[in-house]
Formats: sequence, structure tokens, C-alpha cells
Amino acid sequence: GGGPPHGDARLSASAEAPHRTTDLPKTGSTSMSADVFQATGFTRQRMGRNTALILSARRSYADVLLQPVLASLDAGALRVPRYYDAQIHLVQRVAKDDRFTATFFLSEDRFRLIGTSGVDAVTYRTGFQKGQLRFVADRGRWRNEASLSAGPEVQEIVLSGEEADLGAFGFPVDLFGNRAGTLREEAPFRLGFREEVLLLPADRWFGFRLGAAGTWGKQRLIYTLAEEPEVDDVTVAAPAAYLAPTLRLGPVDVIPGARLNVLHLGARDGGTTLPTATGTSPYTYTDGPT
Repeated sequence: GGGPPHGDARLSASAEAPHRTTDLPKTGSTSMSADVFQATGFTRQRMGRNTALILSARRSYADVLLQPVLASLDAGALRVPRYYDAQIHLVQRVAKDDRFTATFFLSEDRFRLIGTSGVDAVTYRTGFQKGQLRFVADRGRWRNEASLSAGPEVQEIVLSGEEADLGAFGFPVDLFGNRAGTLREEAPFRLGFREEVLLLPADRWFGFRLGAAGTWGKQRLIYTLAEEPEVDDVTVAAPAAYLAPTLRLGPVDVIPGARLNVLHLGARDGGTTLPTATGTSPYTYTDGPT
């Protein structure tokens, strides 16, 4: 793929961007914005000489604006997806060039189809709540980052057995033979870690990012669409290591990367281990000195 080998999965854009801010602001700032699809709010305030607090939230309301349009197309059974996310982020400077952060963030996305009788025919939901502790130490061009996170995750599809007719779109929805039930995948507790060393290019021509990351926790699959409901628990461990050098050519950075992933699924029968290796094609972007 073309993404960075160190990328974290399952973080929404608004939850992750402020979360990556570890510098203390010189002054406080607050912003509010809204467009056709969502409303967002963000504030970053100094709480003392060495402390800052960041709050951010996002909520969609496209469902409110677009639902009447769908109804006019005889597709009122289709509910526009709704999502929200929010975070609280605390930054504490513990030395001249060292920062400690504590973050709590949550997110949920939901999609529905309404049945002919007015009840939900299909509901899809995905969400997580997570707390994270992070330490960042800068020594000139060198930076060390270590983080530990924990929290539950869930995604599920709930079927009521109703048929949802999308009218003008020309097809009915008849999943699993109109069976009622739930397909749910959840991680009641998932622990994650990351340790990373960076050599920042700054005004030089070379830098790199080297790190190790991983998650561990229980994975539970609940399947109630069959005649006999099934519940399966496994332990999931997914360590990884990655390397991404940076070649700075004037205003252009060229960043190839490689990542080694290992997925272990533990079960009563001994489990399965699946190692994989991925690489990122070199890509470029314009950036200033960092």
C-alpha cells in the first residue's frame, strides 16, 4: 500500500490530529466550524507554565439534511450514516524537551435501514473508547516516543428479519433470508503499545523513523443468525516492526518504508500464527523543515 508503515489504524481524523500535538501552545485558541456534513469544535488552552489541555469533538448531521431528500426519492428507509468522536488531551512538560501526554478519545459510527413496518431492519455500528499515555523526548534532531493505550472496541450488524425496500433505487434488502439475529465482533479489552525512534531531517538531507508496535487482547465473535447461536473467544496478539527512511531533496521528501507484521490467534487448539511483510512505494510531499 501507499500509506506510512507506522500508521495507526482505527483512529478517526479529528480524534488523531489534535492527539498528535505534544507542544505547549504559547496562547490559547478555540475554533468552531460547520459544513453540510458535520460540525466540529476545538479548543487548546494553557493551564499553567508547563500544562495544556486540548478538547475536540465532531458530530455529523448530514442525516438531518439529506433524509428529506431520500424520502422524496421513495428511499426514506435508507438512513444516512451518523458518526461522532471526541477527545480530551492533556500535555504536561516534565523537562525542557520532554513531554508527557494523557488522552481519552471515543468514536462511534452508525448506519440503519428501516423496515416496511417502521422498525430497524438493519443496523450497523462500530465504535471504540480508548485511553492513552504517551512520553516524548527530544534531543536535537533525535526524538523518542513511547505510548501505551487500552480500551474496548466493537463492530456489529443487527438484523430484525424485516425487509427494507429502497424504492426508487430499485432493490429490496433481504439479508440472510430474513433471519433475525446479530453478528458482533468485540474486543472487551485491547492493549496497545508503540516505541519509536526518529531522526528528524530538519535542514539535513536524511532522517528515519524506526519503531515497534503491537496490540494484545481478547477477541469475541458472537453469531446468532444460525439456529444454534455461536460465541467464540480467542486471544489476539499482533506485534509489528517498521522502518521508514526520509530523503529530503529541497522542499520534497522521499519516504520509502517497510513493515513486518505478525498476527497470532490463540485458541484451545493451539492457535495460528501469520507473519506478513509489507512495503510502501516511495512517495513525495512538500514540507518545510521539521
